[in-house]
Amino acid sequence: MQALISVLEQSYAAIHPPDLSEAAELVDTPIRPRVLLDHELRRLDIISNENSDRKFSDEDVFKFIFQSLRAGDEDFAYEIARKGGLVLFVNNFKMRQFTKTKEQIGGGAKPPKSRLLWKQIALTASNDVSIGRWQRAVRGILCGNYDAVLPVAESWEDEAWIYFKCFLDAAFEKAIAQWRNNLGGEALSPDAWKNSFNLGDLFDRISNSANERVRHSAQSIFPLSIRAAFINDLDDAVVEIERFILKTSMLYPIDLGIEELQEQNLEVGSGVRFSLHVLLLMRRAGNPVEPILFGRACYLYVKTTTSRNAELWACYLSKIPDDQRHDAILHFFTSHLSEPKDKFDFLRAIAVYDPENTIAVSKEFVQNSILADPPAFTESDLEIFGGLFQAIASLEYGIAEWLLAVTNYVIRRYFLPDDMEIDSANEFFLAVKPFIEPFLEEGRISADGIFAKSEFICWSRYLAVCEKFSEWRICMDLIKSGTAEDSGATSRFKYQQEAILAGYEILSTTDWMGAGAPVIDSFDADRDQQVACLRGKTLGQVFCSLIEILQYANDSVDEKMEIEQLNTSLELSDHIMKNFEEMIGEFSYVEEGIVKVQDAANRISASPRHARFMTKRLKDKIHTFETAARHRFQVSSDKSIFSI
Repeated sequence: MQALISVLEQSYAAIHPPDLSEAAELVDTPIRPRVLLDHELRRLDIISNENSDRKFSDEDVFKFIFQSLRAGDEDFAYEIARKGGLVLFVNNFKMRQFTKTKEQIGGGAKPPKSRLLWKQIALTASNDVSIGRWQRAVRGILCGNYDAVLPVAESWEDEAWIYFKCFLDAAFEKAIAQWRNNLGGEALSPDAWKNSFNLGDLFDRISNSANERVRHSAQSIFPLSIRAAFINDLDDAVVEIERFILKTSMLYPIDLGIEELQEQNLEVGSGVRFSLHVLLLMRRAGNPVEPILFGRACYLYVKTTTSRNAELWACYLSKIPDDQRHDAILHFFTSHLSEPKDKFDFLRAIAVYDPENTIAVSKEFVQNSILADPPAFTESDLEIFGGLFQAIASLEYGIAEWLLAVTNYVIRRYFLPDDMEIDSANEFFLAVKPFIEPFLEEGRISADGIFAKSEFICWSRYLAVCEKFSEWRICMDLIKSGTAEDSGATSRFKYQQEAILAGYEILSTTDWMGAGAPVIDSFDADRDQQVACLRGKTLGQVFCSLIEILQYANDSVDEKMEIEQLNTSLELSDHIMKNFEEMIGEFSYVEEGIVKVQDAANRISASPRHARFMTKRLKDKIHTFETAARHRFQVSSDKSIFSI
């Protein structure tokens, strides 16, 4: 019973501390009570009892004292009484304190006579209807007279606390009377504790309270289970809890979204919390708890709590029985959490308790959102996917490699169509890059993921060179329009050199988009075929862009510069044609660049202005290029794409 009183007091203190903010003004030092207040008590001077301008009346002070007692802090109640100037009350208040264990009473402990006098005075005063209700309530709770206290009760918990406190007070007085011989025959008369009752009467009185609100709440799970446990046994309490959980499950089905939840009666949450903790105590005590009931209680608790603490969500979901936990985690992750940060924090927290289901739920999210066909992921999905590298990549061997393979697969899907979606691919890449790079830099990718790592690096370099080409084109457009500063000569040269160097680096990479990787998952079964196709597309696009830059018309009609550009273009073309099958594989990928080189060679070879620069070596290069092009890119047995 004392444990229940403590629960009722602590819950009151947690819910109603603001009610005592004015009471704090009665204390002139910043005392921090054990239970009541979690904020600093203000340092204020208390106006003495003799001062006519006293801020608080006696009734105010008694209200504060009662609230302190209701919250279970008699020391703070005493401090309020002392600072409030209730001198006579304070002197008697301390006198009432006496050991309340039967062993100590039986051992010869003896209460002072002044205590007995105090009890009698308190009893008489609590029955005096001429004094204020808060003063009657304080004196009534200190002497066990519940009739004097009930008028200030506002809830079932208030009335239960009042009755239980008075019940214990009466039981204590009975113990004193039983041992009156040891106490020198000094004890209160039976009138002092005539209001004793049994537990059944107690709960019946509350259920039939004059307060309509109390009568209504008496039918909720907390009162019903408490009554069942005290009057009958724990099994009956569990039956009440089971009824409540089943009823609440209808109100909060497992697939109910957060918006709908907010429209429901959130007071149910306190009942779910109480029910769950009763079941947890039973499990800890070794009592059997039906797994389905316990699992549902855990899920409902997480679903109805207003807390945004991911550790709390994870802790309780991890207590759900194994055969139900996966579905609960998945539903909570997909339906209840809406913000990417909440989803990410939750996965990181649940991974500590249940790495296996965390991985499974993460993979289902990736499959349904990131790998959906057609792509259906949103910006928030990208944020969550990036966070998975931090949340689950270290949980199990191969998970980081799996996430990297997913990343590569998504990027490939942007480039496989005829019109490569470079902007979309770059957007996706930039979203996940900050999460992936630490794994690459720290060497946390295993040997099994070497192909996935190599491919990701290729995509990183390819998207970077595409950015360089784009910057060069923008610069040239500004020069054309006349809006570039200083005619754009400096910028053009800078962007041109950066783009050419980046392009050369890619074309000289021998293992660009290497094939032969082991299949990590079914979604990646066609990787080698896709990579072979994209190797040609990407290298072909880089080649064509380089030729575009090299063959761009020179504003100053510098013949020597044009010859150098043609010479470089011929060397690049020769590199492509010598390694065509391994690098490109399909003529259409390089056709635009090859045709531009051929056009430049024809134009410069026929130009009198360039004749003095046409060395034998350059002529030989042109001839080698044309011969190789005819042979390599023959359209039919009797026709070449070149007509020389």
